[in-house]
Amino acid sequence: MYIYYQIGIFVGLVFVALAINIFRQARKSGYPSNLVNCIFSITISTAGICIIVASLAAIQPHNWYTSSLLWKMLIAG
Repeated sequence: MYIYYQIGIFVGLVFVALAINIFRQARKSGYPSNLVNCIFSITISTAGICIIVASLAAIQPHNWYTSSLLWKMLIAG
Protein backbone atom coordinates (compact mmCIF):
# COMPACT_ATOMS: atom_id res chain seq x y z
CA MET A 1 0.00 0.00 0.00
CA TYR A 2 2.91 2.36 0.66
CA ILE A 3 3.79 2.43 -3.06
CA TYR A 4 0.42 4.02 -3.87
CA TYR A 5 1.26 7.04 -1.73
CA GLN A 6 4.56 7.45 -3.54
CA ILE A 7 2.77 7.19 -6.89
CA GLY A 8 0.34 9.88 -5.72
CA ILE A 9 3.19 12.20 -4.78
CA PHE A 10 4.85 11.56 -8.14
CA VAL A 11 1.62 12.28 -10.05
CA GLY A 12 1.19 15.50 -8.07
CA LEU A 13 4.73 16.58 -8.95
CA VAL A 14 4.09 15.82 -12.63
CA PHE A 15 0.94 17.98 -12.49
CA VAL A 16 2.87 20.87 -10.95
CA ALA A 17 5.68 20.53 -13.52
CA LEU A 18 3.13 20.50 -16.35
CA ALA A 19 1.46 23.60 -14.94
CA ILE A 20 4.79 25.42 -14.73
CA ASN A 21 5.55 24.48 -18.33
CA ILE A 22 2.13 25.68 -19.53
CA PHE A 23 2.56 28.94 -17.61
CA ARG A 24 5.99 29.55 -19.13
CA GLN A 25 4.61 28.96 -22.64
CA ALA A 26 1.55 31.13 -21.94
CA ARG A 27 3.69 34.19 -21.38
CA LYS A 28 4.80 34.05 -25.03
CA SER A 29 1.29 33.94 -26.56
CA GLY A 30 -1.33 36.61 -27.27
CA TYR A 31 -3.91 37.98 -24.86
CA PRO A 32 -6.97 35.67 -25.14
CA SER A 33 -5.02 32.42 -25.15
CA ASN A 34 -2.66 33.81 -22.53
CA LEU A 35 -5.50 34.28 -20.06
CA VAL A 36 -6.97 30.83 -20.73
CA ASN A 37 -3.59 29.13 -20.42
CA CYS A 38 -2.80 30.94 -17.16
CA ILE A 39 -6.13 29.93 -15.63
CA PHE A 40 -5.60 26.36 -16.87
CA SER A 41 -2.11 26.19 -15.37
CA ILE A 42 -3.34 27.54 -12.02
CA THR A 43 -6.08 24.88 -12.00
CA ILE A 44 -3.63 22.08 -12.79
CA SER A 45 -1.13 23.26 -10.17
CA THR A 46 -3.86 23.46 -7.53
CA ALA A 47 -4.92 19.90 -8.35
CA GLY A 48 -1.31 18.73 -8.16
CA ILE A 49 -0.78 20.36 -4.78
CA CYS A 50 -4.00 18.80 -3.48
CA ILE A 51 -2.86 15.36 -4.67
CA ILE A 52 0.52 15.80 -2.96
CA VAL A 53 -1.04 16.94 0.32
CA ALA A 54 -3.59 14.11 0.25
CA SER A 55 -0.85 11.55 -0.35
CA LEU A 56 1.28 12.95 2.46
CA ALA A 57 -1.69 12.99 4.81
CA ALA A 58 -2.58 9.39 3.93
CA ILE A 59 0.94 8.25 4.85
CA GLN A 60 0.62 9.69 8.35
CA PRO A 61 -0.91 7.69 11.19
CA HIS A 62 -4.45 8.32 12.41
CA ASN A 63 -3.37 11.12 14.76
CA TRP A 64 -1.12 12.80 12.19
CA TYR A 65 -2.28 16.27 13.14
CA THR A 66 -0.96 15.95 16.70
CA SER A 67 2.00 13.59 16.35
CA SER A 68 4.31 15.46 13.98
CA LEU A 69 5.88 18.88 14.43
CA LEU A 70 5.89 19.40 10.65
CA TRP A 71 2.13 18.92 10.38
CA LYS A 72 1.53 21.15 13.41
CA MET A 73 3.50 23.91 11.67
CA LEU A 74 1.65 23.38 8.37
CA ILE A 75 -1.77 23.52 10.04
CA ALA A 76 -0.94 26.49 12.27
CA GLY A 77 0.81 28.56 9.67
